[in-house]
Amino acid sequence: MKKLIRYIKFYLGVYFLKFVSFFLSKIKFYILPNFSKEYLSKILYSKVNKSFYYSKTNNKFDVIKIDASNLKSELCKIGEKFNCEKSPYSNRAWHRHPYTGIYDIFFYKYRNKVFNFAEIGIGPRSTGLRMFREYFKKARIFGFELKKANIKFAKKLKLKKSYYYNIDVRDSKNIYKAFSKTKRKFEIIVDDSNHYFPNQINIIKNCADFLLPNGILVIEDIFIKKNVELEFIKHLGNSLKKFNKVIFVDCNHINKYSKHWNNDKLCILIKS
Repeated sequence: MKKLIRYIKFYLGVYFLKFVSFFLSKIKFYILPNFSKEYLSKILYSKVNKSFYYSKTNNKFDVIKIDASNLKSELCKIGEKFNCEKSPYSNRAWHRHPYTGIYDIFFYKYRNKVFNFAEIGIGPRSTGLRMFREYFKKARIFGFELKKANIKFAKKLKLKKSYYYNIDVRDSKNIYKAFSKTKRKFEIIVDDSNHYFPNQINIIKNCADFLLPNGILVIEDIFIKKNVELEFIKHLGNSLKKFNKVIFVDCNHINKYSKHWNNDKLCILIKS
């Protein structure tokens, strides 16, 4: 009977917290845990501690939420300088993603190292490439882009140790061919192309072989929707074996802004 009462109290508390969590999510606060049916099914009861606890059973990937509102890293400042949409401090009218604070955590150790960095989708003003060029002072920077006009503009900037290649992320063979032309392997590859799910899968499958061990592949601007992580895992199939860690990051910042979009999510894959 006592155990039944504990269960009743627990689930009454859950429904109350779900209401509070829903309210807080509308004002972009990440305070309470996930109370979805998927997570509640993994709630277990400890007879030793006489309390409930969450048991993570899926070890294929990790999901974290990071609010970087109180962080303004050096990369955030550089992104602001070049008005790059990856920085929440930029002055972009359409997109301001909260990525630079998180990148500073993952990429900081490479700041003064000689290594190979690639960005897929350099855009019309090469703001991301310019930002990373200044941040990674000794790196060799490789820009991959579909539109020849964007490559032409980037070349006019005459960024040091920067190289450009045409790529079509809709075509798996083209992705592999473009990276093969570099005759390099990379410590970091960042995808900022067209954010279309099948093409993101294409990029992961075909770029894995061009990463060094422990190299980092980042897929930007994943649309936040139910079970999106499971969709990635499902479509990657055996390609997952090439990575020893897959982390999905829900990114938040008080300055973030994506009009009519909800895609402030990263997939970070670490090569085996």
